Amino acid sequence: MPLLGHAFTGMATALIVASKSQQNAASQTFPKPFITTSLVTLSYLPDIVSQCALFFNWYDGRQFGHSVLFALLAAPIAGFILSHQTFLTKKQCFLLALSTILLHDLLDILQSTDRLPFWPFYTTTIGNNINIIPANPSKEGLLFGVLYGLVLTRYLWRGRKKYLGEAENRQPARTSLRKRGEKIFIMLIMLMALTTYHLRIQRIHTFQQAKEMFHQQHYSNSLALFNEADRWPRIAKPGRLDYFKGIIYLQQHRPALAEKYLLRSYSRNNGFFWCIGDLALFYAKSGKSRSRRTTLAEPFIRKMHRDFSEHPDYPEYMQKIRRALAPGQ
Repeated sequence: MPLLGHAFTGMATALIVASKSQQNAASQTFPKPFITTSLVTLSYLPDIVSQCALFFNWYDGRQFGHSVLFALLAAPIAGFILSHQTFLTKKQCFLLALSTILLHDLLDILQSTDRLPFWPFYTTTIGNNINIIPANPSKEGLLFGVLYGLVLTRYLWRGRKKYLGEAENRQPARTSLRKRGEKIFIMLIMLMALTTYHLRIQRIHTFQQAKEMFHQQHYSNSLALFNEADRWPRIAKPGRLDYFKGIIYLQQHRPALAEKYLLRSYSRNNGFFWCIGDLALFYAKSGKSRSRRTTLAEPFIRKMHRDFSEHPDYPEYMQKIRRALAPGQ
């Protein structure tokens, strides 16, 4: 996700709202207190909700916080708050809140962050191979800093600096205190984002170590590392950690736990080829009757054929599945 880009987006949105609000406000003083902090918070809201949900072990909270469903539920409340901080109409405030939340998701997708925007109705990830926004924090900060500078320059060029200067002269102490409060609040939000980023880097390192141990077939050690990587703030793409745990339990001959985690992985991301293939193979090789094994494996076989027939490993999986379901097996 863009680390600092969301903050710059919120601040730029505040400047645009300032321009629009002044047109509606006539002689009233703008901006009202804390509009910038409200919009910066709104720009980070999907991440705030997601991380709070994950902190309390609601694993689907990440998908919920970055979904269109969440945006539609949160926009009326956020719009109501914004209507008391701007001179925009209630409809305009609702649309502003909705577009700000959805813009967060769009920026994440443009930085190659897996997202499920239509969760829970459509659980195929979007944004896996899109790298328009740099992932490096310094380059990302520079990009959004330049874009914010362009918005700020346009705002000042249109005479807003003079208008705000007059407002400050009318209420210098109050305005100065408010501005300091807004700056401190925005700095705290950015500091929390940087802290979360640092913890995520640690989790990514642990996750990479776990995968190395997994590929070396040190399953007990890799399972411990996967559990360590599964702590807040969780970093793996939807369903990945559950998939690795499921395969480890399968290798340890613990089929009940293997099935549990493979199904959990599928429920969190039904577009993950390896999980679908291994579930089909798991049921095809289970110790049940041939008709029962066929019934359990068939939904995953159909999905592989429908969505992944061009995948390079599709033929190998299908050969193993057919062999396991062959008469006499």
